[in-house]
Amino acid sequence: MEYQTCLMGHELNFAEAWIIFGNKAITLSSQLTQLHPRDLADLLDIAKHNKELRVCNLDGKAFGAALIPRVCDILERIEKLRAINLAMNSLGNEGLIYLAQTVKDKEFLKHINVAINSFEGKGCCELVKAIEMNHSISSLDLSYNRIEAEGLRALTGLLQGRSTSLERLAINNIGAVPADFQGMAIAIGTNEKLKELECRSNRLNPMIGKLIWTALKSNNTLAVLDLKENRLGDEGVETLADALQTSLSLRVLILEDNKIGDAGAKKIGDGLRENKSVKELSVSKNDIGDWGAAAIADALGENKTLKHLMISHNKIRCDGAKSMAAGIEKNSSVEILELNNNMIGDDGIVELARSLRENKTLEQLFAENNGITQKGAIAMSMQLKTRKVPLEMFLKQNDIEENGILALEEMKRFNSRVTVSTTYKTV
Repeated sequence: MEYQTCLMGHELNFAEAWIIFGNKAITLSSQLTQLHPRDLADLLDIAKHNKELRVCNLDGKAFGAALIPRVCDILERIEKLRAINLAMNSLGNEGLIYLAQTVKDKEFLKHINVAINSFEGKGCCELVKAIEMNHSISSLDLSYNRIEAEGLRALTGLLQGRSTSLERLAINNIGAVPADFQGMAIAIGTNEKLKELECRSNRLNPMIGKLIWTALKSNNTLAVLDLKENRLGDEGVETLADALQTSLSLRVLILEDNKIGDAGAKKIGDGLRENKSVKELSVSKNDIGDWGAAAIADALGENKTLKHLMISHNKIRCDGAKSMAAGIEKNSSVEILELNNNMIGDDGIVELARSLRENKTLEQLFAENNGITQKGAIAMSMQLKTRKVPLEMFLKQNDIEENGILALEEMKRFNSRVTVSTTYKTV
């Protein structure tokens, strides 16, 4: 059974998120928090005798470079090895170089996770050379290592090469400066294999953002682009609209925590109007206010593709919520809307509830910590009594007291399709 994408819930173990274990993908792992030589001997014995092994999962075992030769002996014994997860093991350059010599000849190997292993550019370069020789590796996680400019240059060359099979790459927080990413950003435009790129916490600036969007216009493969926790700002997304209008492949775009304000949100909205591919968009933890929210909401009236919009932790107040309500009322695709940790208040939630009376697609609305009181809950409950399709609302960390809860319970008796979760109870 081939591996498929699925989320496993551990952000740092990115390679695990790409693996769903089929019946034949038997995993070699250990429950121990630290491995010793005798433990590795036992694992080696298992690897020798179990011909169905496909995955080696030894993350966080603290065995270090000293024991990597024994770990590689185990890897050599797994004949049809598909996935290696050695995250958080302090391998360093020495350990990664030793590992590189092992993986270059593993013809079935597809997934490598060596995040958080204290190696640098030298070790990264050796691993990249092994991947260039291997031709089968499709996903690689190098996050939280100091590979810097040297390692990035090697990866850029890998993406520019025609022989690579790399489809998924995670390079979060790799200690490089923004200028080091220029070649990588440009390479996206010519690469025809990469489907997922995770590039969080790398201080990417507006210049790099512009290079990425320019490259994206000529890319027909990249489906997931995660740029969370960078510094793109409004200037860094000002050319995003053109990229979104022409993109045919991008499905997920994460721009969370990038210092984007209303002007940047306007550009994102302009791109969404004509985009026909993006299904999931996150602009949470930015500086988007009512005007920016209105620009994105207005685009929802024309967009027919987006299913999940995350715009939590911004500066959206009642007017922004009203604009969002108008957009949702016209929209026929969005299934999940996240507005947590804004300031929409009672009038905002009531307007959103009003728009949902006739909306037939929204399934979940998150509006936690938004200054909503029992006044808003009472008025909202009146609006939702006639909702004809299922809806879950999440209103925890608001100020809905007893009378608001009673009103929601009364609504529930009229309409069992609507579920509302508050800090006190779920109705």
